[in-house]
Amino acid sequence: MKILDRPEPSQKFLEDRRYAMLYIQKKMNKFDTPIDDEMQEFRWIKTELSYPSFDDFTFAYYNKIFSVLVERAKKTGNNEFSFGNERRVKTLIHECENNNLTPCIFPVIENNEGGYIFYGEWNLINAITKEFIDPITEASDELIEVSDWELQNWAVQIVADNIYNQGLKLFSYCDVLGIEPNIWFENAEGKTCWIEVLFTKYPNKDKPFSFKNWPSEVLKHDGYKAIVSFANAENFSEKIYRAQAADVNFKGIEYIYSPNL
Repeated sequence: MKILDRPEPSQKFLEDRRYAMLYIQKKMNKFDTPIDDEMQEFRWIKTELSYPSFDDFTFAYYNKIFSVLVERAKKTGNNEFSFGNERRVKTLIHECENNNLTPCIFPVIENNEGGYIFYGEWNLINAITKEFIDPITEASDELIEVSDWELQNWAVQIVADNIYNQGLKLFSYCDVLGIEPNIWFENAEGKTCWIEVLFTKYPNKDKPFSFKNWPSEVLKHDGYKAIVSFANAENFSEKIYRAQAADVNFKGIEYIYSPNL
């Protein structure tokens, strides 16, 4: 699937998303208490819009990760809401169940003055149970292994940051498992190119992939691959847990494909 030409979100959605993230950030500031290990505090996992994506932003508290959709909503009863796009909600639930994430909806409801009405402490609703969520009470001391989506998201962000820091133009990126290639950018020669991002876990065995059956529109462009390897920082095992440190190794992108060969 080609992700170079991603659709532009509406200005209204961007405003809703901005207010939602500001609201969550204020709550983080209110409840966060400085501790020795920053991984046990609130932290943002994903703040940039990517396409396609199953959520609008993602944050974590200790060992729980909250995947959030910002949805226009109507209050239909006592703590009951209807949302504008049920298909997006179903996709969110499906991906969250596959990756052990908490599926959340941030309902956007305007008051008569054009401002927003917020419900509950965090204005977050569990997309499955329809109950309000408090991230602090959701967290526990349970060891939760990092999911494949978390590693893919992390790897894609590392590579995208590397491209940006080189002063190259980054067109778009995607962290959804199964959507390939992951990044579109302009290389040093001014060519539009793609990057397939692969993550591995210790002992970091090679992770093969094939682009031969990709759409012809994609294969008109030069291609690269990037391998990002992860390991448990304490014992270099393949078991990596949330809220614990990980060792990361990335040696740069590798040119692998030319449409002229």
